[in-house]
Amino acid sequence: MKEIFSVDLNSNQIDGEKFITSVISPELSQKQDEHLERINDFEKKGALPAWQSTIKKVFAIIAFFFTVIFFGQLITGGADLAKSVSESKFELIIAIIFWIDFAVISIYHKRKSKRLYDEALLNELVKEGERLHEECLQALGVSKKAIPIDVFVTAYEKNGEKKKKASPFFSYINNAMLVFDEGEYLCFSDLSICCKIKKNAFVQVEHITKNTSFVGWNKPEEYRSNEYKQYKIWPNSYGVFFVKNCLKLVFQDEGEQYCIILPPYEEQTIGKFIKI
Repeated sequence: MKEIFSVDLNSNQIDGEKFITSVISPELSQKQDEHLERINDFEKKGALPAWQSTIKKVFAIIAFFFTVIFFGQLITGGADLAKSVSESKFELIIAIIFWIDFAVISIYHKRKSKRLYDEALLNELVKEGERLHEECLQALGVSKKAIPIDVFVTAYEKNGEKKKKASPFFSYINNAMLVFDEGEYLCFSDLSICCKIKKNAFVQVEHITKNTSFVGWNKPEEYRSNEYKQYKIWPNSYGVFFVKNCLKLVFQDEGEQYCIILPPYEEQTIGKFIKI
């Protein structure tokens, strides 16, 4: 069974290539890339250089370490507080020095960010993004009634008949898409392509009970907010999310079976278009 939004890195095509009905022009695609590059440049201007960020973290760790030692010695020093402070003078001085260093570099970063923050440029980038968004919608024929939906996509390399996933650390990338219906068709678009599938081709909806790993969070609310708490989504220390009960939408076309993988919190959204 093919996942239609899986990307074959050998050919750089999705497995559901046959369902693509429209693609943005190379010129519009280049505009998207240039806009993204401008956003990245804007964000980098206010960020600390990597070496300064590392020093800031080191200062905080050392300051915290010596603070813990100092208070630990005070607690175990007994009733004579003055004597305990005197005996822990070295740890106290080191802790103060590194807390001051940490504060100085934090203030520097804050002032640098304010100095480099260009509200006019930010507004320009936002308006440019909105214009590009509308241009893509029109080029792809996306309905104005389209609803945002998260779709799990994966990438793989093919070695003969074997498929090797591009990353060993997670199974899917959480891709923000739009979904809408157009007569007898269910349509998906990610602002670069639009795919159409006959609604009556969907034959089954399976629930994937095992943990599914993915990267990327697209919703405006946090994954731990009340709206998503019921899905028990959790991240590991590397920013990879895990969730159970993902949806596999199975459909048939010309004797072959295909599927689309959705996170569980999109069940109500997709239920507006097909029976779950």
